[in-house]
Amino acid sequence: ADSDTFTLSHTILTPECLSCQAERESTAVQFPEPRILMDSSLYQFVELRKRLLGRKPVTFDDRVFYLIGETLLLAGQMKELIEKDRGEYYINIAREKYITTLTSLTNMISSMVASSNNSYSTAIIIQDYLREEDEFLNDLVLKTNRKDQRINLELILSAIGTLDRRAREVLSPEQFNRIKAYTVSVQSEGLYTVLIEKESLGRIADKSTITLRHVGGDTHVKQVDTSMLSFEDIAFSRGDHELYLHLPPQQDLLTAFTNQEHAKRKCLVSSIDGFKRDNVYNLSFTVKNNFDPQFMFFVDEGEAYAPKLLDYFPVSGEREKNRRYVLSTATLPLKETATTVRIGFCAPSLTEEKFRQNILNLSVVELTAPRLSLIQTYKTTDAASPNIQVEKQNQLTYKIRVTGSTSPFYLSFLTRYSPSWVSDLGTHTQGNDFNNVWYIDKKGDYTVRISYVLQKHFVNGLFLSVIALVVVFSVFIIINKSKSK
Repeated sequence: ADSDTFTLSHTILTPECLSCQAERESTAVQFPEPRILMDSSLYQFVELRKRLLGRKPVTFDDRVFYLIGETLLLAGQMKELIEKDRGEYYINIAREKYITTLTSLTNMISSMVASSNNSYSTAIIIQDYLREEDEFLNDLVLKTNRKDQRINLELILSAIGTLDRRAREVLSPEQFNRIKAYTVSVQSEGLYTVLIEKESLGRIADKSTITLRHVGGDTHVKQVDTSMLSFEDIAFSRGDHELYLHLPPQQDLLTAFTNQEHAKRKCLVSSIDGFKRDNVYNLSFTVKNNFDPQFMFFVDEGEAYAPKLLDYFPVSGEREKNRRYVLSTATLPLKETATTVRIGFCAPSLTEEKFRQNILNLSVVELTAPRLSLIQTYKTTDAASPNIQVEKQNQLTYKIRVTGSTSPFYLSFLTRYSPSWVSDLGTHTQGNDFNNVWYIDKKGDYTVRISYVLQKHFVNGLFLSVIALVVVFSVFIIINKSKSK
């Protein structure tokens, strides 16, 4: 045993964030216009050809995205069949096929965490598509005057709602940008220090409230310095582990709105406070339009009016729609010299009161990808070593008598490291690149037993085999003696 400070090979692991990239991507949803409607004599032939010659989905995620693509095609079918008034029979067929596809997706959610390459990314993408499909079909509900068509659409919307609720069980909107899921593969068991780069956490008011959840429970921030957050040490076993970083809300980065005029419209504009080109931002709001068909919003670089993003809000009465946009150099053609991003809402008849009534829950926050590091480390102990007496019981088992222990210490066993060496006390790890070390945090007098488990099982098995062989041989002798009589 040795209580002096000693240096081990420091293993640095960088966990992979499973949810960060999906949060920072903008899902573009398009509803293809069907070339052949269901009432065409060619439709069944086209469907058969697709089943025979189409690319078959192989992985779980391929299957999910294939089915999502099918729902988009069926949404286009519903639109064309309703607008062209092709009859209740074909609309019923489209509805049944649509609901069957949505049900298949819903049934897959239960195995998503285990089967998906990245369940968090898949859940986010599903929710993005469902939000667009919900709005697409609700627009059809408002356009049709036929009761049977509305009933069919409402049945599909109900199935979409069921699928959306199941997807939220994997990652809910409340967890979006708040709970970051990581995976890490640990090759050497032992104590690890977890560090996070403060700059990668975005605009969080109180970083000391961040929590890291793992299989052993919750770990809290131990120290906040100028560049890093450090957590209480965590004991990891060998194998794959999932970590969940629980973050406080990001600060809203929108500056105060001011009145301007652009494109012959009255506008209320704001900008992103402290904009950085390398960062990614999430713009979200709920919109309704009960006052002006020319109501729109834009995003530009804050100089002359030159929209990089432009969107109109059709008159919808009191019906609300959720909008989400990812703002970054990857999604907007920003200049290299851009130092800010301006966001404006405009309409010829816009007033501050109408803006407050029609734009709700508006915010811009940074979409973060916190950078974690796991460093295998040891706590140093300066107290005197306890008294150690070693009794070698055999080549596989040792009994160590510890007396006078007053503080944590390291018990170093100078044999080549193997997880098969086990102790009934302490945390096992690899020390000095080759040997077995146990970190023991117990005071007083006690006994520690160390044994080689796999070899022990082998010896036990060998002992039982020898006994069995002796028994069989004895039976054989007895039988032969009986025959000789």
